[in-house]
Amino acid sequence: MNHLLLVFKFSDSRFSIIEMCLQKLSLFALICFTSLILPVQAEDLPIKNFPALDVQIKNHVKNQSAKILAGPMLGYAEHKEVLIWLQTECVSHIEIKYKEKSHAESQVAKSSLRDLSIHDYLENDRGCKPIISKITIPNLKPNTQYQYQIYVNGKLQKFDYPLTFKTKSVTNSSENLPELKFLVGSCTYINENGYENPHEKPYGQGTEIFRYMANQKADFMLWLGDNVYLRPADYSSESGIAHRYQYNRSEPNLQHFLSSMNHYAIWDDHDFGSNDSSRTYDLKEITYKNFREYWGNKVYGENNQGIYSKFSYADADFFLLDDRFFRSDYKTNEV
Repeated sequence: MNHLLLVFKFSDSRFSIIEMCLQKLSLFALICFTSLILPVQAEDLPIKNFPALDVQIKNHVKNQSAKILAGPMLGYAEHKEVLIWLQTECVSHIEIKYKEKSHAESQVAKSSLRDLSIHDYLENDRGCKPIISKITIPNLKPNTQYQYQIYVNGKLQKFDYPLTFKTKSVTNSSENLPELKFLVGSCTYINENGYENPHEKPYGQGTEIFRYMANQKADFMLWLGDNVYLRPADYSSESGIAHRYQYNRSEPNLQHFLSSMNHYAIWDDHDFGSNDSSRTYDLKEITYKNFREYWGNKVYGENNQGIYSKFSYADADFFLLDDRFFRSDYKTNEV
């Protein structure tokens, strides 16, 4: 499948197309930025300089070995706070320690936790259920880079890449606007044995592109829908939907990318329901729940309906549309 690779750059309120080329990519169209890509090296952070962010998770744990299933992923960022997403199992306690990257000490900040216990039917054979934690870290400094570490049940989690996040810059005039770089793409089909048509070549062609995207030094990624592909065996049941969302998110090649920049998302038909699905899809409340659990947007629609929202970076406003939850069914000429 041929996809269009576009390269854009925002700088000082001016928008220029730097490069446009057509490449044969395996996953989706990508907007990226030309820059020198340096190798990523993991860092050993001085623990004593980190204020502790303690998170207690109300989960029944039977003295099992704690495990991170996916993440961390950076959700939305604002001038004074960021959201960190994490999925774990067999966990009773999470601690995040963080500090300003350019300073030896940092002030203590507390956070709120939305503990989203999900999907009893995904309980593993050790009696542990997966838990999604959305941890909001408030009272940060604008335009500041932070380092952080994750402790699960008291044990430091090791990663092959540094964990960092950055707050948004304060822009008072058009003269001091920061350079803005972001990625955008859609259609993430990840093959899984037993769910593909045995008489056809698997639709997905690999996930290595995420490794390249992780090194682009962008501010955020904008996911434009079909971020997972629900198969017929998935969108027919609540447990099937839960399985597909978790399977995609735990893809190994995706993990560094999730932590390397902030992520915002909308959906399309394949992560909402079946092909060309509309508001008549009978499990749309279930996919709505899964979408909210697996992404880190600041808000989702209104009155627990829809996933549309809006966010701003520098002097650019981004309007996230929902083309499924309220969509009429064109097949029946519904109005």
